[in-house]
Amino acid sequence: MDRELLDQVQAVLAEAGFGPDSGLTAHVHDGDGVVVSWHADHLIRPTITAHAADPDIRASVLIPGIRAALHIAVTTVITSAGLTTTDHPDGYLLVTPPPPCQDQDDPQRETARSATARRTPPKNV
Repeated sequence: MDRELLDQVQAVLAEAGFGPDSGLTAHVHDGDGVVVSWHADHLIRPTITAHAADPDIRASVLIPGIRAALHIAVTTVITSAGLTTTDHPDGYLLVTPPPPCQDQDDPQRETARSATARRTPPKNV
């Protein structure tokens, strides 16, 4: 099941333009879903070089705006594919299959659940 979920997450991300060179990684997380995280080394190193003389270089390296935008984009892509995301305190997204709909006669219940997941405040991805 986890390998199938990993394949699905990778395919969804690639289809949205977040392929292997995007800095996003996805891997199975201890049997309870798939972890998606972003490694910004390819962006941070040139930023450090460009702003090396800046006394407030820390603000440039943290890139909170880029991280927040990426978090929203990735969360939207994943939840639009019908999967569920949960923000992990360590800054990554945990992706799981959607919970089974309790009320088969109410398709809005699952839609509302997905919309709530998309409004989750961003953390470091």
